Formats: sequence, structure tokens, C-alpha cells
Amino acid sequence: MVLWLTRLAAFAVTAGLATGGGTPGVCADETPLEQALDRAQAAGRGGEGPGAWEAVAKLAEELGELDKAVAYWNEAAWACENTGQLGRAIACLDHERGIHQSRGNAEQQAKCLMQIAFIYDKAGQFLEGLEARKRSVPLWRESESEVGLAWAEAGIALQDHREGRYDVAVPAYERAIAVFAKKGATSLQGTFMNNLGEALRETDRLDEAAECFRAYVDLVKDIDRGFQVAQGLTNLGNVYFEKADYDRALDYHLKALSHAANIEIRSHTMENIASLYQLMGDYPNARLYYGAALSLARDFGSREEELRALSGLGTVLLETGLCPEAVERFEEGLRLSTELALRTRMADFRERLGEACRVVGHYPEARLDLERALALYREEGRRREAATVLLGLARVGQQAGEYSAALQSVAQAREGMGDDPLLSMKAGITEGDSLTCLSRLDDAAEAYRSAMVAAERVREGSADPYVAAQIGASGSVAYARLVGLEAQRGRPEEAFACAERGRGQALLHVLAAGGMRLTRGMTEDEVREEQQLLGRVGLLTRQLARTDEQTDTDRLHREREEARRLLREFQTALLARHPELAVRRAEVSPLTVEEARSFLPDHTAIVEFVVDEDRTTVLVVPDRSGRQPVAFVLDVGHAALAEKTRLLTAQLNQMRRRPDGRTDGYRQTAETFHLQLLGPCERQLSGVRRLIVVPDGPLHDLPFQALVANGRYLIETCEVVYAPSATLLRRLRGESFGARDRAPATGTLVCADPDFGGRYWRPATTRATLGSLPFARDEGEAIKTVYGDDAVLLVGAGATEEQVKQAAPGRRILHFATHGLIDAVNPLYSALVLAQPPEGSCEDGFLEAREIAGLEWNADMAVLSACESANGRTMGGEGVMGLTWALLCAGVPTTVATQWRVDDRSTSLLMREFYHQLAKGKPKAAALRAAQLSLLRDRQYAEPYYWAPFVLIGRWD
Repeated sequence: MVLWLTRLAAFAVTAGLATGGGTPGVCADETPLEQALDRAQAAGRGGEGPGAWEAVAKLAEELGELDKAVAYWNEAAWACENTGQLGRAIACLDHERGIHQSRGNAEQQAKCLMQIAFIYDKAGQFLEGLEARKRSVPLWRESESEVGLAWAEAGIALQDHREGRYDVAVPAYERAIAVFAKKGATSLQGTFMNNLGEALRETDRLDEAAECFRAYVDLVKDIDRGFQVAQGLTNLGNVYFEKADYDRALDYHLKALSHAANIEIRSHTMENIASLYQLMGDYPNARLYYGAALSLARDFGSREEELRALSGLGTVLLETGLCPEAVERFEEGLRLSTELALRTRMADFRERLGEACRVVGHYPEARLDLERALALYREEGRRREAATVLLGLARVGQQAGEYSAALQSVAQAREGMGDDPLLSMKAGITEGDSLTCLSRLDDAAEAYRSAMVAAERVREGSADPYVAAQIGASGSVAYARLVGLEAQRGRPEEAFACAERGRGQALLHVLAAGGMRLTRGMTEDEVREEQQLLGRVGLLTRQLARTDEQTDTDRLHREREEARRLLREFQTALLARHPELAVRRAEVSPLTVEEARSFLPDHTAIVEFVVDEDRTTVLVVPDRSGRQPVAFVLDVGHAALAEKTRLLTAQLNQMRRRPDGRTDGYRQTAETFHLQLLGPCERQLSGVRRLIVVPDGPLHDLPFQALVANGRYLIETCEVVYAPSATLLRRLRGESFGARDRAPATGTLVCADPDFGGRYWRPATTRATLGSLPFARDEGEAIKTVYGDDAVLLVGAGATEEQVKQAAPGRRILHFATHGLIDAVNPLYSALVLAQPPEGSCEDGFLEAREIAGLEWNADMAVLSACESANGRTMGGEGVMGLTWALLCAGVPTTVATQWRVDDRSTSLLMREFYHQLAKGKPKAAALRAAQLSLLRDRQYAEPYYWAPFVLIGRWD
């Protein structure tokens, strides 16, 4: 793809030069030549075109109409090229060249040779193309064409570029570009600016490459060739990808997609977007874009793009555990690439098949495929790709118990990977795993630390906190391995420091920077433009919520995604214009054990979990009056914990539907879970009255308060508080947190039972009307009774998004008794549903997490009395991204939220008791526990389904 698009651009130039800008006109009388021309024009460049154009060219030549004959031979050539008959196309062009030679026209001979070179390139016969260009050089000199000579010499440099001789190609491109600029040959100037940028990128001169591609986009944006603008934007995206600036890379690729009218270029751009989503762990979007790219490539008949899409789609399937489907895609790609004799692609699919065999434990087959891929990559001079295969061989060796061989493969890989942080991270993890198996624990720890440093480099490439969180999650395994190793070595302090270093870094940087709000420092025009974009998104969301037709739904979904893309594009450009608005990456020191113990009150302990593929580390930090910190390694990994958590939550959700209310199955599961996770640290937790849980992976979905020990729920013995990290908890407890130079917050805002106006809710697989919440109104009125004039109550049609945004700033408590909608794919579009907005409103009635994160609230606590409001998307060490994450960004240190869908009536009762306890002066966690115990003692609501979904995240006091 690197030089294919530039050849496509060159084709447009050469075609125009060769035909003189069009076919000669004809007289009104229908001569035989004119009749033949009519037939040729009717055939065009389709299936009948080559023969028809050859016939009219031969007739013109027989009649001595040589000016017309050469134009018709040229049309015949491009008709042949268009139908894939490349040898026949070259023959037509060579015949045309012979006519020009007989007439002594050196310039037209040279142009024919350049077109012949293009077709040879398209056929993959690059040496023949090089020879044609060399043959054109003396002809360009004879015709004294400075542009033509520069064009030929730059074309010759293409082969130096392909073969990696960048020191020759770069100056040749630069000389040619200077000539094209002087002579006004804009298309050729753009073509070779693009090639220059590619050569600079491939020599790691990334800043120069970015400048070159920007100049290219500026040059071609006024030319009616959308593919060139898309190409330049795509290449800018590729540069920023290599600079590890992934959010900017994604934005350039999305912008390229909006300019890519050509189907093949759209397919290629979609693949780039898919690969970025894949890197971020956003597999649903990655699979969506790869699938769309594959369909487009097949429609267009582009085998190269089809191969790229097959490779990417198969890898996503493999990474999401769909190994048989992945192997089908890889085998399909291998057959196609072998048929086309594309050696680099053959190597790619061999590598992918080897990885698939490794995943299912077929190590001999995996090694064979990977070794074949390695040989092909080395033959093609692909050092980075060869390094990736060597890491794959290292993992095969490691899993087969051949640890010394694995270490040798890692060492060889490091020689070819350069300064690539992603490969460095993978190398460090693989090396550390092998060294651990060889009991070289000090060396293993050093390898894991190098992987952590590389992971942090990857994460720090993004100024967008959400993208940083997505990228950072990919490196969480490095932290997990070192935490487990330090725990295994009996070093709980080092294990805890490492765990905290990998926790919630994106959120910590947002808080250190004072929030995510961008409007500070924006001009009036920028504010106006942002409001227009937000208004468009809001309008489409309102229409989507009201429509009942599937056709309209599909259209509105597409239009809203485009509006969201434009909004994101604007905000990225805004950060480029106002870099002072970006979230600054301040130094945030991870908490040490002693620092954690210093802020823990008596009878309080932190239990932090780090979940790895096949084991889980439990870290216990008691207060200073308690026992010493400890670390345990449990022989249970991510998959087993996820399965058991799903079983537990399924049993919880069955309780409401079972008339006998039996919980035998649940109690047994909950007791087993407690014994497995907290049993090893029972002695350290003896006497604890407040347990701070820092969960990881699937444990974010586990209701620890409803685990069972000795016949009692955990909530019966202590308060349970949740936190994304202990480091974050320390910041939340700081006196300055949330102050943001504003007056202390006072009063309570209650939003209850909004009037949804019959709007629809469309989760992934179902469709339902948003129903009313009658007990939510009772809940709101009860809270109003507790606080009296100190509370503002918004209900029914008055509980609008606009009213909430006006009333919330400065309120100490924010309470939402409404529906919550969770978007696990795009978690910052999770929302609290408010009243249907009035006509003319710029709001859509969905208070989304992305909006909350950009607000400046000074509340002490937010209560989300809504279904599943604690959920979102779990991102490795970054925790759960969603509504609770957004509230922390907005300056709210405590959130009470729910882990599953809740009962309207029991929720109302629990919340009444919660606020009564708060009014009596109890701290927040103690008040929530008292409210949960009140339901537990009520026979109607004693099952944990009713009281256990409520969790307190953040400050407990």
C-alpha cells in the first residue's frame, strides 16, 4: 500500500499527458472511422472496450490519421488495464510508442514508457518498470523536458525506496519535488511528496514525515481527487501511530474515511481504524470495521485489501477466543496470498496460523508455521515483522518448556525491533515469564520492569484520558506479572507499590490537572461551533429515542455516529490550537504501603486484587494498629473468576423470580468465593470493621458485601468500600480534592422519576420502552422531607437535563432516581435518562458520562439510584470506565451506585433509610451499611438481590 496509491495518482497524471486531455472530436458525417469510434466510446473501458479501441486505433493508423491513432492506442491500453489485461495494455502502449518513434517525437515516446512502467509496477514486475523508466531518461533529455526528466528520475528512485536505499531515494525525491513545484506540476509534486513522507517515516524521521504529509494534504485538497486527501490523512495517522499518539492517529484515520470516496481506499482506511480499536482492546468496533473493510475489498476486487482485512479480522477473532473462526480467515488468506505469490502476505498468514496453533497448544505446528514466516520476512528484509515472529517463537518455546531457547528468541527479536514500545513491552513480558520458569527471579523482575516502562511509554502517547486508559489497559499484564512475582518472593511492600503504579493512571492525571473541561480558553466562535456539533448529536439522539421504524433507526444510528465523529474531530483540533487545554501528565507518585497505612483509620484494611491469566494476587494492607501487610498468590486466573462471578450474579438475579426465595445455591457459591478470595487473609482481617476493596478484572462485578463466611454476609461484619486504587483514595481524601477554587457545596439536588415521554431504549439485542418509576418519586419526596428547604426536587417533566445542569453546581449531594443506560463498548456514552426535553432544547435528555466528565461539580457525593450504574467497560488496571469514572473527573469524591438491575420499591425503602442515617450524622459508608442491614432484616427483602447491588465508591466518611 505504501507506493500503490502513489502509482494510482501517477496514473491520473500519465493518462492526461498521453491523451492530450481527451479524445479528438469527429465530424458530423458518419465515416467508417467515426462509426468505429462510436462503438469504442460505447464500449468504454469495460469488457468490450479493449477490442473496440484497438479496432478504431488500427483503422485510424491505416487511414494515416496518426494523431488520432496514438490517442486511440492509448485508450485501448487503459481499457486493457482496466480489465486486468496488463500484458495486452503494455503491447498497446508499445505500439503507440513505435508510432511516436517513427515520427521522431521523443517526448511522447518517453510518456509511453512511463505509462508502461506504471503497468509493470501494477503487475508487481518492478524491475521491468525500472528498466522502462531508465529507457525514458535520454528521451526526456532529448525533448528538453525538465519535468519529464525529474519524473523519470524520481520514478527510478521508487525502486531504491522499495529496496530500502532511503539515502538514495530521499534526495532524489526532494530534487524532483523542487522541479515540479517550480514548473507547476502539482499532481506529480503531490505524488512524490507522499513518497518522500513514506521514506522519511520508514527511516524514523517521524516529525519530518508528518510535516511532509501535511504539506501534501494542503497541496492536493483543492484537486478533485478525494483519494489523495484521504491518502495524506491516512499517512499522517500512520505517523502518529508510530509516535504512539494513538488518539491523534485514530482521528486522522476517521477524517481520512470521510474523504475516501474510492471503495478500495475506504476499505484500507477502515482497516487502519480497526487496527487502532484492536490495540485499544475495543474488539466489537475492531471487528465491525474489519468486517466492513473485507466486504468493500471483495466488492471492489482488491486482493491486497482483502488480505489485510482477513489478517486483521482473524486476529481479532483469535484475541476474543474464537479460534476456529480465526483459523478459517488465516487459511483463506494464506491460500489467496500464495496464489498471488505475495511473499510478505504469505509470511503474515503463516505467523497468524502459528499463533493460533500456540493458543490451542499445538506447539510443533505452531513452531513450523512461525519458522516459515520468519524465513519469508527475513528474505523480504522485514526486520520489525521478523522481530514479532521471534517473540511468537519465544512464547511457543516457553509454553513447551524450552525456556533457554525462548530467551534466545527474545534476544534476537530485540535486535530488530528498534525503539518500538509495544514490541518492547511484549518482549519484556515474554522474557520475564521464561526467567521466572528458570527461577532467575531477580532477572525476571528486571524484565517485567522494562515491560512496565514500555507500557507507560505507550500510554503516555495520548493526551486524551479515555484513549490513554484504553491503551494503558493493554500493558496491565506487565504489572500483574511483577506483582505476582514480588508476592511469590515474600515482598508485599514491593508488590503493593507495583500494583498501585499500574492502577487508574489516566484518572489520576485528570484529577491532577483539575478536570477535563475544554471550554476554558475557547474563543466565542469555538464555543459556538462546539454547541452546534453538540446540538446535532443531541438532535439525532432525540430522534433515535422516538422513532419506531427499523429503517429510520438504522439511518439515525449512522448519522449519529458521523455526528459524534465530527465532534471528536473538532475537539482534537481544539487541543491542537489550544495545547494548554489538554490534560497535563503530572507526576503522580504511586502509594507506598506505609503511606497507605498512615491514612487508614483504626480497624480498617485495604484488600487489593491483581488478576492475571492463570493466577490472582491478593494484597492486604491493614491500618498501623493492625498486623503487617501480606501478599498471597492464588491459583485461580481471569477465566475461572469470570465464570464464577457470572454464576453468582445469575443466582442473585434468579432470587426475585423464585417464589420460595430459596438461596441455597447462592449461599454455597458465595461461601466458596469468600473462602477462595479472603480465606487466606482471614487472620489479617480479623477485627476489621471497614474493608476497602480494590478489585481487578472480573472482580469488579463481584458483590463482596454479599459474600458469605460462617453463615453471615460480609456486610453484617463490616462496612465495604470500593476504590479504583489506593493512590486515588488518598487523593480523594485530600482536603483540596474537588474544591477547584469554588465555594463549599451546600444543599441537595434530587432528580426522581423523570417523564420519559414514551422514549425507547435500544441495548445491543433488545428494544423496550423506558417505563415510569413510581417508587422513584416516593424516594425523591422522602429525601426532600429529610432535608426540607435545603433540597431541590426535580420530578416528572421538570427533571430535564437542562435543569439538572443548572442546579447541580454547588450542591453537596446529587441524587438521581431514574433509569441508567450502560454502553459497555463506548462507556463514556453511558447515560442517566432524564425527562424528555422540550421542543427547541439543545439537550437530548440523556446525561452521558462524557458530559459529566467535562462538568465542574463540587458535590461531596452522588447517588445513582439507577440500574447497573456502577458498570461500564473494564479496562485492565484502569478499572471500570463509565458513569462513576466520569463523576470522579467532575470532582465528586464519593458515588453510591448499583451493580445490577434493581427493584423499584426496595430501592426506595433502602434510600429512605440511607438518608435518615446520614441525617443522624453517620458517615456515608456506615449509613449505607445500616440501610442495607435494614432490608436484610425485612423478610420481604432479605435476599441479597434487593440490598446487595448498592456499592459505595471513593470516600467513606
